[in-house]
Amino acid sequence: MPVEPWITLESELVFDHRWYKVRRDKLRLPNGDVLDDYFVSVRPEIVVVFAVTAEDEVLFVRQYRPGAGAITVELPGGTFEGEPGAEAAERELLEETGYRCGRMLPLCSVYADASKNTNQIHSFLGTEAVRVAGQDLDEHEMASGGVDVLLIPVRELRDRIRSGEIKNESTVLAIYRALEELGV
Repeated sequence: MPVEPWITLESELVFDHRWYKVRRDKLRLPNGDVLDDYFVSVRPEIVVVFAVTAEDEVLFVRQYRPGAGAITVELPGGTFEGEPGAEAAERELLEETGYRCGRMLPLCSVYADASKNTNQIHSFLGTEAVRVAGQDLDEHEMASGGVDVLLIPVRELRDRIRSGEIKNESTVLAIYRALEELGV
């Protein structure tokens, strides 16, 4: 039997907050069954940046993540603000780390969770990263104690993933794609 799309019969935004939106869909499945209450998170597009310096160090941020209830080590990134992907990557990198890259190349785009979220995560490889400014953190990043910037040698990345120090899904994916692109 071929895979067929589900048909949206009705869609209603049931929770609408500036930080989070939830949609309730009524869907018809290919076999004719109807799901009355399929909930979907309406999420913004996200960028993640693997920025490497001339010294073969990669920029990471360490910050508290309330969803995980943990302090995480991850690549800089954030949401689009209406600009193209590479510009969003450059802006997020500069805001979170104070670094700018000489080149910014797309690595891949993946769904965050295609079953329940609307967004994709877009990974970029930034090369020739240099510090050009201080961090420009938003009020919530500042209130939580800030964001630490870490420089981790490229040669240590796989070990840090294996040890569990780095375990954010989008970060791990971007690391492996960047290492593949760099031939490391």
